[in-house]
Amino acid sequence: MIAGSTGLVGGLCLKLLLDHPAYERVVAVVRSGQGISHPKYFERIVSFDDLGNVPMVEAQEAFCALGTTRKKAGSKDAFYRVDHDYVANFAYWARGGGAELFSLVSSVGANPNSGNFYLATKGDVEQAIKEQHFPRVDVFRPGQLLGHRNEVRLVEQIGDVVFKVVKPLLAGPLRQYRAIEASSVAAAMVAMAQQEGPGFRTYVYDQILEASKLLRE
Repeated sequence: MIAGSTGLVGGLCLKLLLDHPAYERVVAVVRSGQGISHPKYFERIVSFDDLGNVPMVEAQEAFCALGTTRKKAGSKDAFYRVDHDYVANFAYWARGGGAELFSLVSSVGANPNSGNFYLATKGDVEQAIKEQHFPRVDVFRPGQLLGHRNEVRLVEQIGDVVFKVVKPLLAGPLRQYRAIEASSVAAAMVAMAQQEGPGFRTYVYDQILEASKLLRE
């Protein structure tokens, strides 16, 4: 199952899951109906605030691309509720449904001890996922995401241009901060889900690109 399938990475991930022969059923956990017609596609409409009271969905794997921006959320507290609480609630719910893999879109630089609120939030939620004791967790930490969004975000559009210009300067340890196509992140999530083995694994720029190639070979 997947949460965040209406977003940039999540939407691309959903399409890949529906197209992949390994999956017979894909459940999108959403706040409202999406009007998608596909023989493998199923929806569970929920409130992420009240997910603990919703009957759990049985699934072997859970993919999470939930996230917002502080501007869209309206406040720090509202942002934290989406990017931390909703993700943690979904992880708990997925684990209760039998999921053994949790695949998460986080951020480069995620650290619960960061002085940056955004990065500290991402670090906090990674720690919350660890505490759910999934046999396997894949955490993808991309930099600026490139790709077409349904909503116009001027700041992110400017950021796309800036990151493309400075990309050659981001070398060595700074490579992980390079902007990356959202399609590569989605492909990496699905590709790594096909790999066996337990553990808590993190992927940044180079690892994400290498993983994404596995799905396209």
